[in-house]
Amino acid sequence: MPHRKRWGIIGPGKIARKFAHDLRFSKSGYLYATASLNPSRLEKFQQDYPADQRYDRYEDLLSDPMVDIVYIATPHSHHYPWILKCLDHGKHVLCEKPLCINANQVRAIMKKQEETGLFVMEALWTRFLPAYIQLRNELKDSTVQSLSADFCYHSPRGVVPRVYEPALAGGSLLDIGIYPLFLALDIMGPPRNFQVSGWVDQGVDVRMAANLLYDKGRSALLYSDVQSATHMDAVIRMEDRVYVIPHQWHRMDHFLMIQDNVTTRYDAPRVGWGYYHEIEHVHECLLKSWPQSPLYPLTKTLELTGYMDSFRRQLELKYPDAIEKI
Repeated sequence: MPHRKRWGIIGPGKIARKFAHDLRFSKSGYLYATASLNPSRLEKFQQDYPADQRYDRYEDLLSDPMVDIVYIATPHSHHYPWILKCLDHGKHVLCEKPLCINANQVRAIMKKQEETGLFVMEALWTRFLPAYIQLRNELKDSTVQSLSADFCYHSPRGVVPRVYEPALAGGSLLDIGIYPLFLALDIMGPPRNFQVSGWVDQGVDVRMAANLLYDKGRSALLYSDVQSATHMDAVIRMEDRVYVIPHQWHRMDHFLMIQDNVTTRYDAPRVGWGYYHEIEHVHECLLKSWPQSPLYPLTKTLELTGYMDSFRRQLELKYPDAIEKI
């Protein structure tokens, strides 16, 4: 019987805590090692999510021969170099979204992944939720007329500093706008054209709105904002019915179908926060020696990142050369 996969986590922040929480539900993997450059954060994480090993240098975790796969939860700007270092050390990689901050970096990761044969995936966990998979099956072979989705939260300057830090690739698009863009591309495919507007303040996009334009007047309206509250619903409109994913659609455990004034609810509960399903998919890929996910391969990540690059060009948003050209 294959051994349980030994996970290492670098960057034990808020998202990593949710990931570690859900990893506890898995019977095929466990948290083996954690690394942080912040001693107090590492100590607190160890208290809440004990690991066999803990390191105050990322390199030490990567040098541990017992680590099978690394979950990268550092700020966006640090994803690209640490993915490469993981692969150099022979480690499989699951990296928080966005995988990289531009498409050129993604292409370099794809080349390195092909050379090493190691598993690499962007951690866009919504794709693996049972309710989302059921929704995709409902929409199979159907034509979506329009889609609208947003992702917003209220975080004034100073509350979450990384969001407003250009050197960390802060702003709304890469942090949260990636979710509605993923939904549109995954459900409706690539658009014929798009229009983007927003507000760039002190080097980061505080808010962004995009209208993806398809044939026959079909469209997808997307919005992200780090300074406004929202209910975060997603609405998918067909010719004869409407699908609604209510309240924080990105972590969905049910959706509604409205047809002829009749509302039908479809439930598909998630385990834990929902990261469990992504974790188990990774374990399946490793067990079957798949270097990429068949559900969310790196080509999908490249497509997604390419559109984010294009959005940034329309917004005239450019991150510092120090992270754009690593």
